[in-house]
Amino acid sequence: MPKKIAAVGTAANLINLDIIIPQNIPASQVPNSKSEPIGSHIASPPVLDNSRITSHRPQIQADVIERAHILWDCAGTNTITLYCLDNGHPRTVQLQCASRVCITCRPIAHKKLLARWMPRMQQLDASKLVLITLTRKTTPGYALRERIIETRKACAKLLRQQAVAACLQGGIYTVEVKPSLRGEGWNVHIHLLAEITTGAYRRAWASKSAKHDRCDIYAPGGHKLSVQSLAIAWGKLTGDSYIVDISPVRHGDKNQAMYYVAKYMAKPPQSLDPDKAPDAVLLYNAATRGLRLVQGWGTWHDTHTHYRFAKEPKRNPRVACEYCGCTSWISEYTLRRYPYLWDYTTRVRRI
Repeated sequence: MPKKIAAVGTAANLINLDIIIPQNIPASQVPNSKSEPIGSHIASPPVLDNSRITSHRPQIQADVIERAHILWDCAGTNTITLYCLDNGHPRTVQLQCASRVCITCRPIAHKKLLARWMPRMQQLDASKLVLITLTRKTTPGYALRERIIETRKACAKLLRQQAVAACLQGGIYTVEVKPSLRGEGWNVHIHLLAEITTGAYRRAWASKSAKHDRCDIYAPGGHKLSVQSLAIAWGKLTGDSYIVDISPVRHGDKNQAMYYVAKYMAKPPQSLDPDKAPDAVLLYNAATRGLRLVQGWGTWHDTHTHYRFAKEPKRNPRVACEYCGCTSWISEYTLRRYPYLWDYTTRVRRI
């Protein structure tokens, strides 16, 4: 038969309370009802030791810095070897890495962008060009990628609105992403170089709040696009952002306007540093990876029915082999499938 002991406690909270203790428990483990509280014989839970976690933090930080430096500069190490199809002469070609913060590959992408758009700028009249800036409120880092996608969608909807489409017929825009200088968070802006529609005109006026002149656009049919109306339309689409700007492009400044729009693709934001803020470098690259940050729209888009510019030559002309003049190439990966494509002693193609 099990034994019974009286519970220890005041009459208010322990009335007629009995504890059943099995016979197989040693008497030394049974608490003394007069001096020891119930449960005192049970061992206390172990204390969590954080030393193993904190000891790895320096190593984790070192790994983050190393990854940031790899993304920051590939040093032109991404190459591929091509072989001419006739005789197998090799040619090494540098490839651009997928990093959006690489200081080696971003100037190459910027140079290609200018080489594509600068000839088109010569066909335009500067009096028909305007620069438009659309801003967004500061967003936290965990929502940066969603904010970029949301901003691009809002810009596309804005350009399709009747009042905007009646005043602007086409252009190019770039998405600028940079850390906020006033505190934590990121700023997302869109810069547009736009051409006003045929028959429309712009009227510049001096602004007290801005260092440069602003302008309003008047189109046939009574349509008007002003800074105020653009701010209202942009605020309705975004829900929280109303700061916009429209400025005219002066004569002789259309090339500078193109440089202004494309300069954000030339290098990563100046406030990013792989040594001081490696987490920001990784976050910027992850948030912008795979997203289109430069886009032509309207009559400036290649697939538009009324394409604004003249027909252009092929962007990538065939490169001739410096040894035999062959213009057909295969990569080193394709060559692995056909290891006996050439007789390397005579450089004669077998198949």
